Amino acid sequence: MGWMKRINWAGLVLAGLAAACVGGDVQPPEPPNFTSIYSAKDAPSAGYSLYAADVKFVDSYAPPLRAPNIEHTYAVAPADIARTWAKTRLRAAGADGVVTLTVLDGSVVEAGVDAAQPGGPLGVVKDRPDREYTATLRIALDYKGRFENTRAETTVTGKVVINRNDTVFDAQERYYATMTAMAKRLDQEMARLMTRSFSGLTLTQGSGDAGAATNADCPDPVLIDISAGGAFRIGSQPVAVAELTDALDEIAARCPVVDALILADEAAPGRAKIEAMGAARAAGLRPVLETRAGS
Repeated sequence: MGWMKRINWAGLVLAGLAAACVGGDVQPPEPPNFTSIYSAKDAPSAGYSLYAADVKFVDSYAPPLRAPNIEHTYAVAPADIARTWAKTRLRAAGADGVVTLTVLDGSVVEAGVDAAQPGGPLGVVKDRPDREYTATLRIALDYKGRFENTRAETTVTGKVVINRNDTVFDAQERYYATMTAMAKRLDQEMARLMTRSFSGLTLTQGSGDAGAATNADCPDPVLIDISAGGAFRIGSQPVAVAELTDALDEIAARCPVVDALILADEAAPGRAKIEAMGAARAAGLRPVLETRAGS
Protein backbone atom coordinates (compact mmCIF):
# COMPACT_ATOMS: atom_id res chain seq x y z
CA MET A 1 0.00 0.00 0.00
CA GLY A 2 2.91 2.38 0.69
CA TRP A 3 3.88 2.84 -2.94
CA MET A 4 0.30 3.71 -3.80
CA LYS A 5 0.40 6.83 -1.64
CA ARG A 6 1.07 10.08 -3.45
CA ILE A 7 4.75 10.94 -3.78
CA ASN A 8 5.41 14.49 -2.69
CA TRP A 9 8.27 16.70 -3.82
CA ALA A 10 10.47 15.79 -0.84
CA GLY A 11 10.00 12.12 -1.68
CA LEU A 12 11.07 12.69 -5.25
CA VAL A 13 14.18 14.55 -4.11
CA LEU A 14 15.16 11.74 -1.73
CA ALA A 15 14.63 9.17 -4.45
CA GLY A 16 16.70 11.31 -6.81
CA LEU A 17 19.53 11.58 -4.30
CA ALA A 18 19.59 7.81 -4.01
CA ALA A 19 19.81 7.53 -7.78
CA ALA A 20 22.61 10.09 -7.84
CA CYS A 21 24.65 7.99 -5.40
CA VAL A 22 24.42 5.06 -7.77
CA GLY A 23 24.97 6.94 -11.02
CA GLY A 24 27.65 9.41 -9.92
CA ASP A 25 27.55 13.17 -9.50
CA VAL A 26 24.11 13.74 -11.04
CA GLN A 27 22.29 16.96 -10.16
CA PRO A 28 18.50 17.26 -10.25
CA PRO A 29 17.22 19.55 -13.00
CA GLU A 30 16.22 23.07 -12.06
CA PRO A 31 12.51 23.95 -12.23
CA PRO A 32 11.78 26.40 -15.06
CA ASN A 33 11.89 30.13 -14.30
CA PHE A 34 8.70 31.41 -15.89
CA THR A 35 9.57 35.03 -15.13
CA SER A 36 12.69 34.79 -17.28
CA ILE A 37 10.65 33.22 -20.07
CA TYR A 38 8.21 36.13 -20.08
CA SER A 39 11.06 38.64 -19.90
CA ALA A 40 12.90 37.17 -22.89
CA LYS A 41 13.62 39.46 -25.85
CA ASP A 42 11.80 37.14 -28.28
CA ALA A 43 8.61 37.03 -26.17
CA PRO A 44 5.51 38.20 -28.10
CA SER A 45 4.77 41.20 -25.89
CA ALA A 46 6.38 43.41 -23.32
CA GLY A 47 3.12 43.36 -21.39
CA TYR A 48 -0.27 44.99 -21.35
CA SER A 49 -1.23 48.22 -19.59
CA LEU A 50 -4.96 47.98 -19.09
CA TYR A 51 -7.76 50.44 -18.51
CA ALA A 52 -8.43 48.92 -15.10
CA ALA A 53 -7.91 49.94 -11.49
CA ASP A 54 -6.75 46.48 -10.37
CA VAL A 55 -5.47 43.14 -11.68
CA LYS A 56 -6.23 39.94 -9.77
CA PHE A 57 -5.18 36.30 -10.06
CA VAL A 58 -7.46 33.47 -8.92
CA ASP A 59 -6.55 29.78 -8.89
CA SER A 60 -9.88 27.93 -8.82
CA TYR A 61 -8.36 24.57 -9.74
CA ALA A 62 -8.19 22.15 -6.80
CA PRO A 63 -5.70 19.34 -7.50
CA PRO A 64 -6.95 15.95 -6.29
CA LEU A 65 -3.51 15.21 -4.74
CA ARG A 66 -3.58 11.60 -5.90
CA ALA A 67 -2.89 9.51 -8.96
CA PRO A 68 -3.45 9.65 -11.87
CA ASN A 69 -2.70 13.38 -11.33
CA ILE A 70 0.95 14.30 -10.80
CA GLU A 71 1.05 18.14 -10.83
CA HIS A 72 1.19 18.17 -7.01
CA THR A 73 4.41 16.13 -6.97
CA TYR A 74 6.52 18.83 -8.63
CA ALA A 75 7.92 22.19 -7.62
CA VAL A 76 5.87 23.90 -10.36
CA ALA A 77 2.45 23.18 -11.82
CA PRO A 78 0.50 24.58 -14.78
CA ALA A 79 -1.24 27.08 -12.49
CA ASP A 80 2.17 28.61 -11.70
CA ILE A 81 2.59 29.38 -15.40
CA ALA A 82 -0.60 31.46 -15.38
CA ARG A 83 0.23 33.11 -12.05
CA THR A 84 3.61 34.30 -13.32
CA TRP A 85 2.14 35.41 -16.66
CA ALA A 86 -0.44 37.58 -14.90
CA LYS A 87 2.18 39.10 -12.59
CA THR A 88 4.65 39.74 -15.41
CA ARG A 89 2.37 40.77 -18.25
CA LEU A 90 -0.70 42.54 -16.84
CA ARG A 91 -0.56 46.06 -15.41
CA ALA A 92 -3.44 48.08 -14.01
CA ALA A 93 -3.30 51.62 -15.36
CA GLY A 94 -6.85 52.90 -15.16
CA ALA A 95 -9.36 54.51 -12.87
CA ASP A 96 -12.13 51.92 -13.05
CA GLY A 97 -12.66 48.21 -13.44
CA VAL A 98 -10.95 44.97 -12.42
CA VAL A 99 -9.16 42.46 -14.64
CA THR A 100 -9.09 38.90 -13.23
CA LEU A 101 -7.13 35.97 -14.60
CA THR A 102 -8.60 32.69 -13.31
CA VAL A 103 -7.15 29.19 -13.61
CA LEU A 104 -10.00 26.83 -14.45
CA ASP A 105 -7.89 23.71 -15.03
CA GLY A 106 -4.25 23.15 -14.13
CA SER A 107 -4.01 19.37 -14.25
CA VAL A 108 -1.37 16.89 -15.37
CA VAL A 109 -3.11 13.51 -15.71
CA GLU A 110 -1.98 10.13 -16.96
CA ALA A 111 -3.41 9.65 -20.44
CA GLY A 112 -6.07 6.99 -20.71
CA VAL A 113 -6.68 6.89 -16.95
CA ASP A 114 -9.90 8.24 -15.46
CA ALA A 115 -8.94 10.93 -12.95
CA ALA A 116 -11.63 9.59 -10.61
CA GLN A 117 -9.96 6.17 -10.43
CA PRO A 118 -6.75 5.27 -8.60
CA GLY A 119 -3.63 4.75 -10.66
CA GLY A 120 0.12 4.50 -10.35
CA PRO A 121 1.99 7.64 -9.25
CA LEU A 122 4.99 9.07 -11.05
CA GLY A 123 7.88 8.11 -8.84
CA VAL A 124 10.83 5.85 -9.60
CA VAL A 125 9.84 4.89 -13.13
CA LYS A 126 12.73 2.67 -14.12
CA ASP A 127 11.63 -0.66 -15.66
CA ARG A 128 8.00 0.47 -15.91
CA PRO A 129 6.24 0.66 -19.27
CA ASP A 130 6.29 4.01 -21.08
CA ARG A 131 3.76 6.44 -19.63
CA GLU A 132 2.16 9.52 -21.13
CA TYR A 133 0.65 12.41 -19.17
CA THR A 134 -1.53 15.20 -20.51
CA ALA A 135 -0.94 18.66 -19.05
CA THR A 136 -3.80 21.18 -19.36
CA LEU A 137 -3.90 24.86 -18.51
CA ARG A 138 -7.29 26.44 -19.10
CA ILE A 139 -7.73 30.04 -18.03
CA ALA A 140 -10.32 32.80 -18.20
CA LEU A 141 -9.62 36.52 -18.40
CA ASP A 142 -12.37 38.82 -17.19
CA TYR A 143 -12.81 42.56 -17.14
CA LYS A 144 -15.60 44.02 -15.00
CA GLY A 145 -16.22 47.74 -14.93
CA ARG A 146 -19.03 50.19 -14.48
CA PHE A 147 -20.01 50.19 -18.12
CA GLU A 148 -18.88 46.88 -19.60
CA ASN A 149 -17.97 43.28 -18.85
CA THR A 150 -15.67 41.22 -21.06
CA ARG A 151 -14.67 37.57 -20.72
CA ALA A 152 -12.52 35.26 -22.83
CA GLU A 153 -11.01 31.80 -22.29
CA THR A 154 -8.07 29.94 -23.76
CA THR A 155 -6.39 26.56 -23.25
CA VAL A 156 -2.84 25.33 -23.76
CA THR A 157 -1.83 21.69 -23.44
CA GLY A 158 1.31 19.60 -23.37
CA LYS A 159 2.41 16.00 -23.03
CA VAL A 160 4.90 14.41 -20.67
CA VAL A 161 6.22 11.03 -21.86
CA ILE A 162 8.17 8.96 -19.35
CA ASN A 163 10.25 6.16 -20.84
CA ARG A 164 10.62 2.81 -19.12
CA ASN A 165 14.33 3.31 -18.36
CA ASP A 166 14.07 6.89 -17.14
CA THR A 167 15.37 7.79 -13.71
CA VAL A 168 13.52 10.18 -11.43
CA PHE A 169 15.77 13.01 -12.64
CA ASP A 170 14.99 12.08 -16.26
CA ALA A 171 11.28 12.28 -15.45
CA GLN A 172 11.73 15.67 -13.80
CA GLU A 173 13.61 17.00 -16.82
CA ARG A 174 10.88 15.85 -19.21
CA TYR A 175 8.17 17.35 -17.01
CA TYR A 176 9.95 20.69 -16.72
CA ALA A 177 10.57 20.79 -20.47
CA THR A 178 6.82 20.41 -21.01
CA MET A 179 6.05 23.21 -18.53
CA THR A 180 8.54 25.49 -20.33
CA ALA A 181 6.96 24.77 -23.71
CA MET A 182 3.49 25.46 -22.28
CA ALA A 183 4.66 28.77 -20.80
CA LYS A 184 5.86 29.95 -24.19
CA ARG A 185 2.68 28.71 -25.84
CA LEU A 186 0.55 30.56 -23.28
CA ASP A 187 2.33 33.82 -24.11
CA GLN A 188 1.50 33.34 -27.77
CA GLU A 189 -2.12 32.41 -27.08
CA MET A 190 -2.62 35.35 -24.74
CA ALA A 191 -1.19 37.75 -27.32
CA ARG A 192 -3.90 36.58 -29.71
CA LEU A 193 -6.60 36.69 -27.02
CA MET A 194 -5.66 40.22 -25.97
CA THR A 195 -5.84 41.40 -29.58
CA ARG A 196 -9.11 39.60 -30.26
CA SER A 197 -11.06 40.34 -27.08
CA PHE A 198 -9.30 43.06 -25.04
CA SER A 199 -7.84 45.50 -27.54
CA GLY A 200 -10.34 48.13 -26.38
CA LEU A 201 -9.01 47.82 -22.82
CA THR A 202 -5.34 48.09 -23.72
CA LEU A 203 -3.56 51.44 -23.73
CA THR A 204 -2.48 52.66 -27.12
CA GLN A 205 1.02 54.02 -27.70
CA GLY A 206 1.38 57.49 -26.20
CA SER A 207 -1.76 57.30 -24.09
CA GLY A 208 0.02 57.71 -20.81
CA ASP A 209 1.79 54.40 -20.23
CA ALA A 210 3.82 53.79 -17.10
CA GLY A 211 6.86 55.52 -18.55
CA ALA A 212 5.18 58.91 -18.80
CA ALA A 213 6.15 61.68 -16.41
CA THR A 214 3.77 62.67 -13.67
CA ASN A 215 3.00 65.96 -11.98
CA ALA A 216 0.39 67.45 -9.71
CA ASP A 217 -1.63 68.73 -12.68
CA CYS A 218 -2.23 65.28 -14.15
CA PRO A 219 -5.87 64.17 -13.83
CA ASP A 220 -6.85 60.50 -13.70
CA PRO A 221 -9.31 60.21 -15.23
CA VAL A 222 -9.59 63.22 -17.50
CA LEU A 223 -12.99 64.80 -16.88
CA ILE A 224 -14.73 66.21 -19.94
CA ASP A 225 -17.85 68.11 -18.98
CA ILE A 226 -20.53 68.84 -21.60
CA SER A 227 -23.17 71.35 -20.63
CA ALA A 228 -26.72 71.34 -21.94
CA GLY A 229 -25.75 73.81 -24.64
CA GLY A 230 -22.88 71.64 -25.87
CA ALA A 231 -20.03 73.69 -24.36
CA PHE A 232 -16.95 71.68 -23.31
CA ARG A 233 -14.82 71.89 -20.19
CA ILE A 234 -11.77 69.78 -19.38
CA GLY A 235 -11.79 69.88 -15.62
CA SER A 236 -12.69 73.48 -14.89
CA GLN A 237 -11.19 74.96 -18.09
CA PRO A 238 -13.49 75.84 -21.01
CA VAL A 239 -12.32 74.37 -24.32
CA ALA A 240 -13.51 75.17 -27.83
CA VAL A 241 -14.57 72.13 -29.86
CA ALA A 242 -11.81 72.81 -32.41
CA GLU A 243 -9.22 72.68 -29.63
CA LEU A 244 -10.60 69.64 -27.79
CA THR A 245 -8.40 66.99 -29.45
CA ASP A 246 -5.25 69.09 -29.10
CA ALA A 247 -5.95 69.67 -25.41
CA LEU A 248 -6.43 65.94 -24.76
CA ASP A 249 -3.31 65.10 -26.79
CA GLU A 250 -1.29 67.44 -24.58
CA ILE A 251 -2.58 65.81 -21.39
CA ALA A 252 -2.00 62.27 -22.69
CA ALA A 253 1.55 63.12 -23.76
CA ARG A 254 2.67 64.32 -20.34
CA CYS A 255 0.49 62.37 -17.91
CA PRO A 256 -0.10 58.70 -17.05
CA VAL A 257 -3.83 59.16 -17.63
CA VAL A 258 -5.81 56.35 -19.17
CA ASP A 259 -9.52 57.18 -18.97
CA ALA A 260 -11.69 60.02 -20.16
CA LEU A 261 -14.86 60.32 -18.10
CA ILE A 262 -17.35 62.30 -20.13
CA LEU A 263 -20.05 63.91 -18.01
CA ALA A 264 -22.99 65.07 -20.09
CA ASP A 265 -26.23 66.75 -19.13
CA GLU A 266 -29.31 64.92 -20.34
CA ALA A 267 -30.01 67.93 -22.58
CA ALA A 268 -26.49 67.98 -24.07
CA PRO A 269 -26.70 67.52 -27.86
CA GLY A 270 -25.69 64.16 -29.27
CA ARG A 271 -23.21 65.85 -31.61
CA ALA A 272 -21.24 67.16 -28.63
CA LYS A 273 -21.12 63.70 -27.07
CA ILE A 274 -19.84 62.18 -30.32
CA GLU A 275 -17.19 64.88 -30.64
CA ALA A 276 -16.01 64.32 -27.07
CA MET A 277 -15.84 60.53 -27.55
CA GLY A 278 -13.93 60.90 -30.82
CA ALA A 279 -11.45 63.42 -29.40
CA ALA A 280 -10.72 61.14 -26.42
CA ARG A 281 -10.10 58.12 -28.63
CA ALA A 282 -7.90 60.16 -30.95
CA ALA A 283 -5.74 61.11 -27.96
CA GLY A 284 -5.39 57.45 -26.95
CA LEU A 285 -7.81 57.67 -24.02
CA ARG A 286 -10.69 55.33 -23.29
CA PRO A 287 -13.91 57.37 -23.22
CA VAL A 288 -16.62 56.50 -20.72
CA LEU A 289 -19.89 58.41 -21.07
CA GLU A 290 -21.95 59.19 -17.98
CA THR A 291 -25.21 61.07 -18.36
CA ARG A 292 -26.52 63.15 -15.49
CA ALA A 293 -29.71 65.04 -14.83
CA GLY A 294 -29.57 68.61 -16.11
CA SER A 295 -29.31 71.44 -13.61
